[in-house]
Amino acid sequence: MRKITLILLIFSSYTSFACSCSQLRLTNTLSGIEFVGIIKFTSLKKIEKFEGIYKAEYKVKEQFIGNENAELFIESQEGSSCGFLPELNSEYFIFAYQNELGFLATSFCLARNIPNKEILSILREITQKRIYQQTTRNIRQLTKEKLNSNLFEQNINGAFIYEAILDSNFKVKRIKPFNLNARKNFNEKIKQELNNKFEYKRMNEDLKMKEKNFKIFIILNWNKNYEGKLVVEPTKV
Repeated sequence: MRKITLILLIFSSYTSFACSCSQLRLTNTLSGIEFVGIIKFTSLKKIEKFEGIYKAEYKVKEQFIGNENAELFIESQEGSSCGFLPELNSEYFIFAYQNELGFLATSFCLARNIPNKEILSILREITQKRIYQQTTRNIRQLTKEKLNSNLFEQNINGAFIYEAILDSNFKVKRIKPFNLNARKNFNEKIKQELNNKFEYKRMNEDLKMKEKNFKIFIILNWNKNYEGKLVVEPTKV
């Protein structure tokens, strides 16, 4: 299943002994995921004609992306170190994608613990401003170099959100601030920094994109790096 493999490669990493999952970059989540929400699983029913697939019944506590009435299936990957079946009546922070069979699916790296208050606040802003609905699908943001954090105002809560228009070759045509934090942190140096430090590629090379221009959102926040130092980096969930 090419699309399932693609999603797992983007959102997970593997070791020789077990599966481990990296955080999802929010910009890429908006372009490649169909559902994000906090849900409670109420029942699971195994689908006999598809190996390892379960249909899930669930209640939505909070929805950020997608349709809360969508049918959701579990790619359990039973028998592997990456196997996943949710506990009933437990809450999960769920990401789901549309697989090649046309239904929404989640799996081991796409079911998480509830995020902290700051990330939840950013997700609510994304939802309120309908950023998901404005984002072009199938575009992946990659970091070429770390951002210069000294360009950004410190002691800022929440995200810096910038709107970027890409041409058909995935090159940035223009960038503008989208939310208040970004408007307070936007000048020629920051514009060049955002233009130079990121690149964009197609997530799925087999998927044709007919538009001449694409819209994505650069979403950043202050976070502690592995050394415990505060830096500005792409928001991850």
